Amino acid sequence: MSDQMECMSCKHEDAFAVEAGWPLCDICRPWVENSLKWTADIPTWSRSFSQRREDLFDDTRQALLRLLEEAGGDHWNLTHHTVCAIPNSERGWLHFLQWILCDELDDIDPDDQSISQYHCSQGSAVGAKAELLLHVQECIEKRREMVGTPFSVSRIRNQLSLIDENTEQIANHPVRIQGNSLWVSGALFGPMAHEVHCQTTRILPHVMFERYHGLDNRPIEELAYAYMRGPWIQMIGQTTSARVPSSLALREAISRVADGALGDEPADLVRASLLLWSTVVELEFLTCPPSAWARSFQWVREIAEENPDSVQISNDGIYVDGSSKNRYRISPTTREVHDRFEVRKVSRTGDDETDPICIHSITDDQQNPERPLGDVVVNLILALLDDLRTAEKIPQLYRHLPAEFQTRRRAGDRRRWRFDFAEYLQRNHPDRIEGEFDVEDFRQWRRVARAARRAALEEE
Repeated sequence: MSDQMECMSCKHEDAFAVEAGWPLCDICRPWVENSLKWTADIPTWSRSFSQRREDLFDDTRQALLRLLEEAGGDHWNLTHHTVCAIPNSERGWLHFLQWILCDELDDIDPDDQSISQYHCSQGSAVGAKAELLLHVQECIEKRREMVGTPFSVSRIRNQLSLIDENTEQIANHPVRIQGNSLWVSGALFGPMAHEVHCQTTRILPHVMFERYHGLDNRPIEELAYAYMRGPWIQMIGQTTSARVPSSLALREAISRVADGALGDEPADLVRASLLLWSTVVELEFLTCPPSAWARSFQWVREIAEENPDSVQISNDGIYVDGSSKNRYRISPTTREVHDRFEVRKVSRTGDDETDPICIHSITDDQQNPERPLGDVVVNLILALLDDLRTAEKIPQLYRHLPAEFQTRRRAGDRRRWRFDFAEYLQRNHPDRIEGEFDVEDFRQWRRVARAARRAALEEE
C-alpha cells in the first residue's frame, strides 16, 4: 500500500499518489485529473506563476475588458469560452502592448501618428519601451499602407507560390529552387534545410517584406529565427483563439516582453493574459491560484462530512441524495463545456442514469462569475440536497422530480400567480371575482407582490 501523504490539491492529510504524479485525496482526484486533461497544452509554469501572482488575474481580466470596450469589435473579441477579451487584429495587439507598457509612457495612443519623440530620446527603460512601440506601429502601418501594391505581403506570397526555374529575384531577394526547398539570399528554407528555423517557407513573405521595406536590415536567416523563436507565439496559436500576430516586429516584441527583457511586471502581465485567453483560470488546477483552489475543495469536504447520510464520495464523482429522494451524481464533464461539471440523476439500483441536467443557472453569480471550481461544486451539492426548493427555480431539474412533486404549484408558474391573484381578490375584492379578468390589474398586482417578496427576503 502507498504511503499516505498530504493532498496536493486541498492539503487534506489523507492522500495517495495517483497517475497524475501528485498525491491527491478521494474528493480532489477526479476533478484534478480531469482538469489536467483539459489543460494538457498549458505550460507547467502556470501553477507556480498563479501562486506567485494570485493578485494579477482579476485586474488583468478587467483591464482587457476595458480594452475591448475602448477599441470595439474591430480589433478585439469577447471569448465566451474563457470569458475574456482577446485581440483579433494587429492593431488589437498594438493596443495590448501599449497597455502592457503604458505605466511609464504617459498613456501613449498607438493610433496617434505624432507619438512624442521625447521618450525615445532618453537612454532609459522608458525610452526603450516607447521606441519598441514606435517600431511596432511603423511596421503595422507599412503593412496596411502596402495592401494592394506589388510589394505587399500577399503579393510576395503569390510570387513565391508561382516561382519556377527561371525566377531569379523576388522583392529584391535573389531566389533559387532546390527540389521542394528554396534558397533566398543565401539561406535555405524548406524541408531540405538543416537549421530548424529554416525548415518552413511559410514565414518567407513576412521576413522578405520587412527587409524590402527597410523595416529590419538583419540577415534573412536571423529574421527567420526571430520570427519563429521562443514559446510565446506558439502558445498563442495552440492554446488561445487570439489571432496569431503576423508582423515580425510585433511577434518579436511580444516575445521580448514575455521573456522579461523590459521588466518583470510587463512580463507577468503578458503571461497572465495568455493564461486568461487559454482557459478560465479559476476552473483549472494548473491555473487557479493554489490557495483559492485549496480553500474551495476544503469546503467541499466540510459539506460532505456534515451530511454523511446524503453525500457520498466515489471514484466517479459525488453522489447527493435530494430531499425528493432522488439521487444525483456530480462529476467532471467529459465534454467541452464552460462549467467543467455535469449533473445526472442516477438509479439507486443498477446503472440507469439520465442525460446531463442543465442546471447552469444555479452556479451563476453576478458578483463573482469566476469562482474556483470547488465553490461551484459546493453550490451544486447544497442545491441538490434541497432539490425540491431548487427545482422551483430550475425548470430543467423540476422535470426530473418524482411525479408526486410535479403536481404542486411552483414559484414562477403562471398558474400559481393566477391562483394567488384569485385568493387576493377573494379576500379583498370579492365583488370582482365574477367579473371579467383584468389583465392589466393582474400585472400590476404581480409587480407589487414580487417587490414585497424581494423585500421580505432582504430582511431575512
